[in-house]
Amino acid sequence: MDTLGDLITKIRNSHLADHKSVLLTIHRKNRLFLNLLIKTKIFTQEKKHEDQTEFFFNENMKEVNLKRISKPGRKVYLGSKELSKEIHKKPGFDVVSTSKGVMTGYEALRAGLGGEVICHVTATYKS
Repeated sequence: MDTLGDLITKIRNSHLADHKSVLLTIHRKNRLFLNLLIKTKIFTQEKKHEDQTEFFFNENMKEVNLKRISKPGRKVYLGSKELSKEIHKKPGFDVVSTSKGVMTGYEALRAGLGGEVICHVTATYKS
């Protein structure tokens, strides 16, 4: 079962349907991913309910696109040198699972780390 893939799909579909928030069931690995999305201002706040958590989208965000890179059947690992080449090719940021935790591609590059590239996030904001 691919819980991270389900989470990415729920976030993408909820934003495409113009919802102000998304209700998610949180697992340990997903929590690290969601903390990164809060840190990068994709989500502004969270509200805990009984067994789920509601995450509110940044109201200044016009569009968000999350594209899954590593999948259960095909994991994508990049070293720090390969990561530096990939980062500058496209707008947005990569989410990378490293030995030091889940971080953006830029943070991993600064730390000299490589790891599994989980997904690529592109956000467009209202002017």
